[in-house]
Amino acid sequence: MTKQLINLIGIVTSIGILAAGVLLFAMPFFTTAQATWAQAAGVAGTNSTQQIALDALVAQSTDMETLTAEVSSLRTGVPATAQGDDLVELAALAAEPFGAVVRSVQISTPEAFTGRGTTSIEGEEPAAPVEEPAGAAAAAPETGDADAASAAIEAATGPQQVTVTIEYVVGAPSTSILVLEALRAGGRLVSIDSATYANSAEGDGTLTVVLHAFYSPEA
Repeated sequence: MTKQLINLIGIVTSIGILAAGVLLFAMPFFTTAQATWAQAAGVAGTNSTQQIALDALVAQSTDMETLTAEVSSLRTGVPATAQGDDLVELAALAAEPFGAVVRSVQISTPEAFTGRGTTSIEGEEPAAPVEEPAGAAAAAPETGDADAASAAIEAATGPQQVTVTIEYVVGAPSTSILVLEALRAGGRLVSIDSATYANSAEGDGTLTVVLHAFYSPEA
């Protein structure tokens, strides 16, 4: 065997040993490193998504005071109970600026909420408007069945409504329009179902308003 052949065999053997070492030791480390890099990339992507969600929550948390105030404002319009006394006060406050007098307020027992229709005002224009006496709005209204209705209100569940019939003494249809607008603009959310104006024997006008007030008992 020549010296060159021996050297060649030695070189081939060395290469084989190196290749075996790479396959047995280096490749597993390389594969593990690749898997680790992939996991690191996945964690980075997850962290980025969670950071976006966290930033959104932080931004929302800064608006909590505003949202709480808005919810409180809406709750005054649709309270947790019918609050019959508030409805009587609403009727009186709508009449006071225009010299109208609340003659009576009738509040029904509660019923499940239903959609509303349109409002109509019926009645004839009087021959000559009658001027209302000063201080007429100070008269105390009759609350009718308000106390009886309040007893049934406590047992109601889910979105509810009560029907409120208000009778005013007014001097002219124009005053009736103002009273109706004041009812709509009041602090309590209501839906006016009908409004009827009629002349009385004494010359004054009578405005009868049927409206629905809403409330939603808290769960």
